[in-house]
Amino acid sequence: MLLRCLLNIPSRATRHRPRGSGGKGTENRNMWSEQDEVRITRENNQKRKICTAAAKMKRLGRTCEERGVNEMESL
Repeated sequence: MLLRCLLNIPSRATRHRPRGSGGKGTENRNMWSEQDEVRITRENNQKRKICTAAAKMKRLGRTCEERGVNEMESL
């Protein structure tokens, strides 16, 4: 029962929103400019870089704060 509940959540969440509209309604899809696409792609890439860097640091067992301190000491 719980499994069925968990499986239903994503489909219900995505059903009412048209795909590829950036979370806006369908009437806004035509106003969606290429510039916005580029900007959002860039922002997402930036976020992904930060996330992967953080994950890498975590995997090495060092936190960002420690790395910051080490970088300051090396200067």
